[in-house]
Amino acid sequence: MAPHQSQSTDRCPFPFRPQDQQPGPDPLEPERPPTGAAGGPVTPIVMSSTGERAWWVSGLAECREVYRDDKAFTRGDADEIRPYLRLAPLILALDGPHHRVLRSIVSKDFTPRRIDAFRPAVTALANQSLDAMLAVGEPADLFGQWALPLSLNAISDMLGTPIEDRAQFRQWGDGLLDVGPDREARNAAAMQAMVGYVAQLMAQRQQNPTDDLLSAITANAADSGEVSPEEAALLNASLVIAGWETTAAALVTAVLRLLTTPADDGTTLYRWLCEHREHIPTAVEEILRYVPNSWFDSGQPRRAAQDVELGGVKISKGDVVIVAHDVANRDPRVFPDPERFDLTRTPNPHLAFGSGVHHCLGAHLARLELNVGLEVLTARLPDLRLADDPADIAWHTVTPIRRPESLAVAWSQEN
Repeated sequence: MAPHQSQSTDRCPFPFRPQDQQPGPDPLEPERPPTGAAGGPVTPIVMSSTGERAWWVSGLAECREVYRDDKAFTRGDADEIRPYLRLAPLILALDGPHHRVLRSIVSKDFTPRRIDAFRPAVTALANQSLDAMLAVGEPADLFGQWALPLSLNAISDMLGTPIEDRAQFRQWGDGLLDVGPDREARNAAAMQAMVGYVAQLMAQRQQNPTDDLLSAITANAADSGEVSPEEAALLNASLVIAGWETTAAALVTAVLRLLTTPADDGTTLYRWLCEHREHIPTAVEEILRYVPNSWFDSGQPRRAAQDVELGGVKISKGDVVIVAHDVANRDPRVFPDPERFDLTRTPNPHLAFGSGVHHCLGAHLARLELNVGLEVLTARLPDLRLADDPADIAWHTVTPIRRPESLAVAWSQEN
C-alpha cells in the first residue's frame, strides 16, 4: 500500500470524533472501519472531525506495537491536546520521561496488593447498593441505582474523598466528559473546579495524613521534587474521573449483553453464569474483550514521530494513527471464533486496558469491581431480566463512555 502525506504537521486532533456520531445498529458492537476503508490490520481513512487522513490500526499485534513504542508513536504534549489541559498535564495525554514520573507517583501505592485488600469493602458496597435498589422496588435502574453508586463509592473510598462531596464529583465528571455544544468551556470549568477542590484536600492531607490513596499520592508527589501541586491535584482528579463512570458503564453493558445473548441451553448467558459462577473470572475477561466500553470517537490518536513500518505498511513522519482496540479484540489471527461471546475463553490477551507505558493504572481495580459486581448480582438476583425491550433502550452519547442512559430491570419470578 502506498504511503500518503499528512495534511498537517504537528497537531494531533483530540478526541477523534466524527461529526455525525450516532450509535450503530447494535450499540454493544464495536464500530468497524469507515465505509470505503480498505481491509487489513492497517488501513487509510479520513477523519470526519478534521478531514485529515489517518491510519486505522485494527490488528491486535499492530495495536500493541503502537501502544508500546512511544518513541515512534507519540501522543504529543498537553498544550496540543485540549485547552483545559494547559492547567497541568494529564497522565493519559503525555509521553516520555515526565509521564513516567507522574505514573510512578500513582503506581507506588495503586498496587494490586493494595487493591486486593479492598475486596471486602467493594463487596460490601456492591451489596449495600443492591439493598438500596431492592428497597425501592422494581423496575429499577441498574446503572443509576446500583452500578454507579458502587463504582463512585469504591474509588472515592480508596482516595478518601468525603462522602458528602461525591455527588459533586459526579457533576464535575459529567461536565468534563461532555462532548455537546460549547463543550470546551464546560470541560474547562469542570476541570478547574475539580482540581481546585482536590488541591484543597491534598493540602489538608499534607498537614494531617490519613491511611488513604490521596495522602499517599500527596506524599509521593512532594518526595519526587518533579511534580507541581497542580499536576498532583490533576492526577488525583483524573483517578476519580477514570475510576467511576467507565467501570459502572462496563458493569451495566456487561449485564445487558449477558441478558440478551442466548445460551446453548436455550436460556441466557446471564442465567448460565448464575449456574456456573466459578467461571466469573474468565467471563470478566471475555466481557472486557467483547463488550466495548467507549464510543468510536473517544480514542486519542497518536502521530508518527518518524517514518515507520507497521503491519507491512509504510507510515510517514507526521501521520495520524488511530488505535482501534475494540476491533483488534476481535482479531481472528489471535482469537478463535472471535465473534462468539465465550465466557470460558482462555487465553484472552485482549487490549481493553491498553498496553505498554499507557496500560491502564486502574485495570486491577476495574477487574475487581467487575468480578465482585457479577458475583453479588448472580448470587442474589438469578431471575434478573430486562424490564424494557432492548430496542427501546436510550444510549448515552454526550460523553465518550458507552452506556445506556439507564437500564430498567426486574427480578421477581415471572408467572
